[in-house]
Amino acid sequence: FQSKEPLIHPDPGGVMGGKVLEKLVRPCQREAIQSFIVLPLFFKEKLFGFVFAGSFLQNSLAADQLEILNSICRQISAAIANAGLFNAVREAKTEWETTFDAMSELICIQDLTGKIIRVNKAMARRLNSEPRLLVNKKAEEVFKDPGSPWCVHQEPEVYGRDRIVPVEFEDPQLNGTFEIAATPIYTSDGRLFAWLFAGKDITEQRELQNQLVQVERLKALGEMASGVAHDFNNVLAGILGKTQSILSQLENDGGMDLLTWKHDLKTIERQAVLGAQTVRRIQDFTRIRTDKKFNPVDLNQVVNSAVEIIKPVWKDQVEARGIKIDIRFIPGDISLVDGIDTELTEVILNIVSNSIDAMPEGGTLEILSENATSEGCDVVELKIKDTGIGMSDDVLQRVFDPFFSTKGPKGTGLGLSVAYGVITRHHGRILLDSTPGRGTTCTIRLPAAQQSERGLATRKLPVKSEKLRILVIDDEDVIREFMEEILAASGFEVDAAATGPEGIALFNENTYDLVFSDLGLPGMSGWEVAKTLKKAKPAIPIILLSGWGIQLDDERVKQNGIDLVLSKPCQIKEILEAVEEVLKHSE
Repeated sequence: FQSKEPLIHPDPGGVMGGKVLEKLVRPCQREAIQSFIVLPLFFKEKLFGFVFAGSFLQNSLAADQLEILNSICRQISAAIANAGLFNAVREAKTEWETTFDAMSELICIQDLTGKIIRVNKAMARRLNSEPRLLVNKKAEEVFKDPGSPWCVHQEPEVYGRDRIVPVEFEDPQLNGTFEIAATPIYTSDGRLFAWLFAGKDITEQRELQNQLVQVERLKALGEMASGVAHDFNNVLAGILGKTQSILSQLENDGGMDLLTWKHDLKTIERQAVLGAQTVRRIQDFTRIRTDKKFNPVDLNQVVNSAVEIIKPVWKDQVEARGIKIDIRFIPGDISLVDGIDTELTEVILNIVSNSIDAMPEGGTLEILSENATSEGCDVVELKIKDTGIGMSDDVLQRVFDPFFSTKGPKGTGLGLSVAYGVITRHHGRILLDSTPGRGTTCTIRLPAAQQSERGLATRKLPVKSEKLRILVIDDEDVIREFMEEILAASGFEVDAAATGPEGIALFNENTYDLVFSDLGLPGMSGWEVAKTLKKAKPAIPIILLSGWGIQLDDERVKQNGIDLVLSKPCQIKEILEAVEEVLKHSE
């Protein structure tokens, strides 16, 4: 049948005989069939059957009759083929629907107007509904948030063909955190006609990662502890040494000259300031920000702070093992960036720590900062280069993956993952370039702040100290006496109290222009004192003194009527400038 021609008996041309016809003739004769025709059934060059037609008379088929039979066979072939295709499509549809509904991910398909075309059972269960009840509803109505990633609000031009764009979203409607991927669906002719949204529940994963991040943070704090002890021992050694030297001179009537006195007291002052800076670095590193506000940040200061924090590790611990690591910081004249300085400090700490670990035989770590342009935008660029062992391409591709580590049991694999997340939240980029045996370069780019004024404006308003009366409330005798001395020496009239109730009693009996209050007062906190005083006299300026100053929530400070917060220990200049600043604004 390769020629697609029928077999006819009796064969008018006498060429179709042979064994094939003989095998058909005998059974036909038993059934009294005198003539017959066998027509092949082809569809797209595939033979899949035959049509047999017989007659009890010995007839000869005319040409038009043969054409009719051929036409019927062609229609039969098409009908059988279509039936097979229909069954295949039906089976594929059943298989697709079963797979669609069996998926654990939440799936939602919407048309271009945001109307839901289809959802799977997992999505319906999460919404406490049935798939059929959600079809034809608007996504905004179902998810109750027009800005939700589940709702159609994307611009198609943002998406490349077959491109998946994931976004992480904490969904109150579905009660969880989801990684939602939106994919445009096109027709065969390239026309966009629908959106497919697939959401993966990552709530437990994020909670676990947050716990491990906290573990990593505590580990970093543990490593800092030895460095902090080292710094404080140095500070205390300087203070103790100079104090004992002065006492010895006084006891022995050594007759110290004024310059020697001044030099030794300046040394004690400098050591105390260093100790305070060490405490503030720890507070700055460990604090938990509740507002997450971005403020202007100087990356040069961030780098300096990070290098100081990790200094005991690279300078003392590493060099104690006979390893020499040279850290060079080349700061440029850079713009400020908008961000959270503590988070950026943690990023630099992670990267510098990794660079130190990558130089087991010692080497050089160079940090450079400069203004640059990236994709048409002004950025501040940090480059951190080490001469360590470098990384292979395989490691480089996975280095930002959570929990991936090359340090074995020593590492959690969260350092660079956390760094990547922080830089991304700051709308920046972090890039790594590395060659095995030749070191690694980490490049961080952050958008430059719109306003880059450095520091505070110089205060020019003179304080009329002779007219001012100040109340100081602090339970520490040394601090209270110190505040009284410096304020009185500056021409202010000063009263002091050791407790909150005592201070409030003085406030009610006298008229004051300004109040200093400690936060950690016994019995009645500085918050309560400030509220009470503000209720009695709303215009009274209040400055809060606190050892936790940089950790205080700005919103709580504002709610309690605090005009300014000073972190202990305070220097004389800081106290007098604070008085001037608060009184200037109160006027």
